[in-house]
Amino acid sequence: MTLSKDQPKFTVVFPLYDDRGQAVRAVKSWIDQRTFDDQFELVIVDAGQTDLAAMIRPLLGPADRLVECPAGNEATMYNVGAFASRTAWILLTESHVLPAADCVASLQNRLAADDFDAGTLGSANVVRSRFSDIDARTFHAELSAVQVLGLWRQFGLRGIVVRRQALEAVGWFAEQYHRFSETVFAIRLDLEHYRLVELADVVVAHVDTDNVPELARAMYLGRVGFCRFWENEPELAAQYFGGSMEEHCGTWNSPRRIRESLAAALRI
Repeated sequence: MTLSKDQPKFTVVFPLYDDRGQAVRAVKSWIDQRTFDDQFELVIVDAGQTDLAAMIRPLLGPADRLVECPAGNEATMYNVGAFASRTAWILLTESHVLPAADCVASLQNRLAADDFDAGTLGSANVVRSRFSDIDARTFHAELSAVQVLGLWRQFGLRGIVVRRQALEAVGWFAEQYHRFSETVFAIRLDLEHYRLVELADVVVAHVDTDNVPELARAMYLGRVGFCRFWENEPELAAQYFGGSMEEHCGTWNSPRRIRESLAAALRI
């Protein structure tokens, strides 16, 4: 695709969901990096946050859009936002994630090289409290544990940039997997031999959760998706994770198992 100076080169997509008071700041932070040379569009997905959407709408430029998707499933919201994109590249992120000062310029440089199909962005943490420190340490502990599985396992919604063609080819996000859908998406990209990279120089800052219910909900929905993936696609799950469903999930949805998982996170 050949673009002129005033055409957007990529789309930033995120839902107004779990914004942790950061959505307005996030929108402004992205728009502040828009220049004549660095053109992109914003597609913000309104998940039913009427007051928040009303604050954000006046901030948007002519190329930006606010689309409605009052669903409780984040995978659905990302699909709606990505479908509304009009560019060859789509950056999927979150409303509580802020771009580093050189994020857009660094991403433009990597896109110009045209040597990958999907990339996971580098990330920093914004720690605001004891609980957000737990959130940050939980993320880094999990990342260290899963790196051995491969780059696909490191893809997460803090920041994923993907060719629209690749997104369409592997079937968008599988909505039945909730907060595990981004991992299944990365598995499908890897399975189809798309070029995956780590964009360590394209950095976003993740504002970590500062309360236990948010952390518990995110962990629970991730676990729901992971074990549902094992139920629905056991051969593919075994290929990428090894072992068996019983080994990985067991009685994953029992109250005792959920309490144990949360307690383990709080001890990190």
